[in-house]
Formats: sequence, C-alpha cells, structure tokens
Amino acid sequence: MFLIFRKKRKYMIKRRWLGVLFLCSLCVCLGFGNIYLLGIGQPAKAQSVEASQLMQQGFELYQAGDVTKAIERWEKALSIYQQNNNQQEAAIALQNLARAYPDAGKLEQGIEFWDQLIASDRQTGNSQIIGRYLSEQAQIYSRLGKPQTAIQLLCNPDQSQQCSTDSALTIARYHQDSLGEAAALGALGDANRLLLK
Repeated sequence: MFLIFRKKRKYMIKRRWLGVLFLCSLCVCLGFGNIYLLGIGQPAKAQSVEASQLMQQGFELYQAGDVTKAIERWEKALSIYQQNNNQQEAAIALQNLARAYPDAGKLEQGIEFWDQLIASDRQTGNSQIIGRYLSEQAQIYSRLGKPQTAIQLLCNPDQSQQCSTDSALTIARYHQDSLGEAAALGALGDANRLLLK
C-alpha cells in the first residue's frame, strides 16, 4: 500500500510540473501574441506594404508620363526600404530614381543615384550589373555634354587603346553579357560622336 501511495505521489508531482510548464508555455505564447497585437513587429510589415504600394503608384505615374510624381513616390518608398534595411527593394527604388531623374531633366541627380547603386553593388561584388549601371550612367554624361567622362566609364582606354578592367565594356565582355556589351558599345559610339563634334 505504501508503495502504491508513493507511486501515486510521484505521478501527482509530475502532473503538477507538467501543468506548471504548460501554463508557463501558454502565458509566454499569449504574451508574444499580445506583443504582436500591441504593434511590436507590425510597423515594419505595414511599412513594407506601404512602400510596395508607393512603388506601384510610382510605376503607374511614370507610365502615364507624370515623372515628377513618380519620383516623389519612389523617394518615399526608398526611405522606407532604407529604414527597414531592405537592400534589395531599396536597389530597385534607386534604379527607378536613377532612370527617372534624367527624364525629368535632372541629369545630375540621376548620376548621383547611379553612383549609389554602383557603390552598393561593388560591396556585394555584383560586377556584371555594375557594367550595365556604368553604361546607363555614361549615357547621362553624354547628355550633359561630357562625352570624355562617358568614354572613361565605358572603356577608359590606355596608351594601346585597351579598355580598363573596371570599364563597362570590359565587365560586359568578361561576363559574356551580350546585352551589356551592346549597351556599352552603343553608348561608346554616341560619346565618341559627341567628342568629334
């Protein structure tokens, strides 16, 4: 009888501990749920949705020809993405801004955004895209009447007329990027034509 009572007591103690553990777990789970409901963790998600909506609105405005309003939306989205440290989406916003500012007649701002993109991708080591960015940036320099700067970005030839390793054309050829090479060659032709005027 004593042995049965002892086993029953151990069983009751185990059951109490399991009950306590269950209640603690339940409280912790409910606590996290309430924290989420109180708003911790939600602002980033809400901001992400807002930024996505701003990006879409910017695209629609740009397609409709309202470049200035598109830029406003993309700048707001970029700010949100940067606050949330969302580098991938921030890069897309930067690309949109780098292309839109020249369309709005603000060439220098477009160059600044290309500089930001190039610097960011140099850190990540994405050299193929850097070559394409350099080609687009060179086109803006040509539009600004600075074809020599454009040529430096596209080829930057040495004494033997070989392009430098960090030029758009060399990067495209290294990666066998035929679209990037075509863009660099087209921009290089435009820059040389302007230089000969």
